[in-house]
Amino acid sequence: MLNISFISLLSFVLVYLNIIILNEEILILFCFITFCWIIVTKLGSEVTKNLKNQSLVIENSLKMSLNNLLKALIRKNKLSNNYKMVAFNFKTLNNHYIQLGTIISSKLPAYKTQESQKTYYKKILFTHNLEKQTVKLLTLILSDKLAKVSLSQNFCAYELKETRFKCFAKIILREYIETI
Repeated sequence: MLNISFISLLSFVLVYLNIIILNEEILILFCFITFCWIIVTKLGSEVTKNLKNQSLVIENSLKMSLNNLLKALIRKNKLSNNYKMVAFNFKTLNNHYIQLGTIISSKLPAYKTQESQKTYYKKILFTHNLEKQTVKLLTLILSDKLAKVSLSQNFCAYELKETRFKCFAKIILREYIETI
């Protein structure tokens, strides 16, 4: 370290030789240099400790932020892998959906035909049974009406002795015999 007396003597010599001109700026510079020198000599160890503490805090903060960044990158990597799997799963689902659609579209006409056959078979069976019942009913109604007509013809022909009805009976009998 430099001695204060040596610095003082040197500065007097420089001022005396007019190498250093004393004015306000130079005096302020000397004061500032003196202040810095005193701070370094008297508070140097405290400043060093404080700077070391701050550097440790900054170092720990950087390590933490790097660890957090690493964790975030790992999570992002996992999420991107999951997104890739989701995309792959959607492609697989799309393929299954297309296969299902083609199978359904190929089997749907046969299924519809089979269902239609079942439905129409039931309807045709119902219609057939209805026709049978209708034929029976019409037969009964016609036989009842014919019986009434024949009764009324017999009544008119034999009870009322109407000749026209006797003629009708003979004509009908002749037509019947011709058809046989």
